[in-house]
Amino acid sequence: MVARPIPKDNRVLKLLVAYATMLNDQEELATAELRHMVAAHMHGMAALLLSADSSSGAHEPSLRAGRLRSIKGEILERMGHPDLTLAEVARSQQISESYIRQLLAENGTTFTDFVRNGRLTRAHAILVDPHRADRSISAIAFEAGFSDLSYFNRTFRRRYGATPSEIREAARLVRRD
Repeated sequence: MVARPIPKDNRVLKLLVAYATMLNDQEELATAELRHMVAAHMHGMAALLLSADSSSGAHEPSLRAGRLRSIKGEILERMGHPDLTLAEVARSQQISESYIRQLLAENGTTFTDFVRNGRLTRAHAILVDPHRADRSISAIAFEAGFSDLSYFNRTFRRRYGATPSEIREAARLVRRD
């Protein structure tokens, strides 16, 4: 399979070449976790490319799923930055904003919802962590990536049915028992 010709317009080949091009920019691969993720994706894409029916598009769902994992991974890694934008993620992933929106929509979410839910989950985890009990609610909100404390409190209460202070207190009570 390695010696067979691969058409220039093969989607897997195009994505693999884009990833390989990114390897030339060391700033893009600043963290070990990101380097590992890119290597894993490249191995997966190479396997798809060399498989018997990669030219037929049969692996398109796998490619889309891999791309979505990569997008979500990047968003989760950069979620603590309050100024995270879809445009930045698209530029970093070397794909269009509309393609990211489409992949997220197929997964039942939007960029904004995914980021907000991830930030709320991160804030909740910090609130119930006994090692971070000394952190103020506002510091936790900002660490999670929120830049507006009122918005954080509103969305947190809507999601968890309690205020951040109530969640923290409930976690303290559970630890005492």
